[in-house]
Amino acid sequence: QILGRLRKYQPKGPMVNSELYAGKSDWMGQSYIVTEAGPLGVMLDALLSRNMSVNFYMWHGGSTPGLNTGASLADNPADGIVFSPQSYDFNAPVTEHGDIRPDKYW
Repeated sequence: QILGRLRKYQPKGPMVNSELYAGKSDWMGQSYIVTEAGPLGVMLDALLSRNMSVNFYMWHGGSTPGLNTGASLADNPADGIVFSPQSYDFNAPVTEHGDIRPDKYW
């Protein structure tokens, strides 16, 4: 349905999903977020079956050097600000250290 809407406004040209999220960002002081591979696989199959190009965000985890991590307002404004950890692993198919998550993706 959404892809049909895209074609309404962009009738020609490549179909691209520029950021297919393999996971979610974590916040300091909260549990590490692990995403299931099943729904991601269904989405990937649906996109590729339509001959779309796909870019994973993140395919390979990493770290933010120094003290340059981000922050965001909490879902509940009374909780103030939540801070991002140094790692932006995002539960990616390839970890920050280059390890493959075979149980999840392969």
